Amino acid sequence: MYKRLAGLIAGRIEQSGLNTRASAGVYRYGAEMLISSLGGVLSFIALSLLFREPLAGFVYYLAFSIQRSASGGFHASTHKKCYLCSLIYASVFFVALLVVPPVAFFAVAAASTSTGTAVIWLLAPVGTPNKQLGATEVRIYRRRCRIILVAEVTCVAILLAIDLDRYAFAISNGLLLIAVMLIVGKISLNRFLRGARDGGV
Repeated sequence: MYKRLAGLIAGRIEQSGLNTRASAGVYRYGAEMLISSLGGVLSFIALSLLFREPLAGFVYYLAFSIQRSASGGFHASTHKKCYLCSLIYASVFFVALLVVPPVAFFAVAAASTSTGTAVIWLLAPVGTPNKQLGATEVRIYRRRCRIILVAEVTCVAILLAIDLDRYAFAISNGLLLIAVMLIVGKISLNRFLRGARDGGV
C-alpha cells in the first residue's frame, strides 16, 4: 500500500517538471521514507492515546529519537520492517508502564539509565553496512551523542529528585533501547565487515 502511494508521489514529482537530476527511484525512496516515518509517528501517537499515556509517550519518543539521531545502531533492512520494529518498541514501552508498579519506577529508571549510559558512552556511534562512518564522522557524532547523553541523564536525575519517576522511567527506557540497538548494530556491522574481508581474500 505504502509503496503504491510512494510511486504515485514520485510520479507526480516527475510530472511536475522540476529541474532536477534525481531519478524516479530516488523520488520513490524518499517518498517511502517520508510515508514510513510519518506512519511511525502517527502510530506512536495513537498508541500513546490508546494507553492514555500521551505525556510519558512524548517524553520517551523525544529522548529516544534525539539520542538515536547521533548514536546510530541497528537499522531494519526495509521501511516496512522499520515501521513494524517501531510499533514493537513502542508497544513494549507502554506495556511496561502498565506492568511495572509505580513504586518500582525509581529503581528501574536508575538501573536502566546506568546500563544505557555505559553502553552508549562506550559504543556510540555505530554505523551500518550501508552507512559506514569515517574517522571524522565518528569523532563528530561521538561528541554529539555524549552531549545529548549527559543532558538526558541530567533530566532523569532531576525528575527522580522531584518525584516524577514516571517520566524518568520513560527517558531511561529510551536510553536502554538505544543501548540494545547499538549492541545489535555493532554485531551486525562486525559480521558484515568480517564477511567482506573474508570474501576479498
